[in-house]
Amino acid sequence: MKKIAFFIIASIIFAGCSDKEGITTGSIEWKNYEEGMNLASDNEKPVIIDFYADWCEPCKKMEEQLYTDEDVVEKANNFIMIKVNADENRNLAISYGIQYLPTVIFLKNGSELFRITGYDYTKPEVSIQNFLHAMDQAIKGEEMKEDFSFLTLDGKKHNLSDYRGKIVVVDFMATWCYPCKMEMQELEKVLNNYGEDITIISISVDSNDDADKIKNTFSSYVNKWIFGMDKYGVQQKYMITSVPTIYIFDQEGEIAYHHKGLTYANELINEIDKII
Repeated sequence: MKKIAFFIIASIIFAGCSDKEGITTGSIEWKNYEEGMNLASDNEKPVIIDFYADWCEPCKKMEEQLYTDEDVVEKANNFIMIKVNADENRNLAISYGIQYLPTVIFLKNGSELFRITGYDYTKPEVSIQNFLHAMDQAIKGEEMKEDFSFLTLDGKKHNLSDYRGKIVVVDFMATWCYPCKMEMQELEKVLNNYGEDITIISISVDSNDDADKIKNTFSSYVNKWIFGMDKYGVQQKYMITSVPTIYIFDQEGEIAYHHKGLTYANELINEIDKII
């Protein structure tokens, strides 16, 4: 199966190439990159590398909320904790493919397990629990698959992981969006091409869209595939800034494709054929 690595893209300006000494914030003892990686080569502890910048507001909130949480501080003792100022370590940030801040990378035995991009400081409890789960996965040396929750039109909570084993096409949309209505026609063509071999989920990221509005707007499609509403921060997790936005997740829950704007059926079929 061909897997396509994907990182959420945002512009970032780097300057300089210096390294800082270890930093202690809260009760977590942070190492600089060189010191931390040297320690990692001498023991079997997993590594957390936090790429940040002084101007980055989510980075500051992450410092205030996440890294002072008692449970996070306690679990951090199981890791070598490394902080890297992306502005001051341009080449290092580029080598890790850092395109959005904050980015936290989890390593085990020198290999990347997974990474977390962004931090939703408007829902610190959820963000902290997600981070604790990621720490648990890294301690066990397990990769963390993509997952999120959404509310179906009949009021049930579903997770992306509920559909593991199938290719999932997720369509982030809104009822007021005309291109989103055009996207429905393209998704129907994709569904007709693959049938039950894929799952399609259309999720409104507009908080004003309720079940009735979605049913009325997309009445020709709501009985053909799954429709839902974002009530659990999916928009923030995937930095959805425009609709429609399409994601394709492979059978193992990894991101295989991503596109902002209207995506035609032939392009979606071409991408699905690569991983089916």
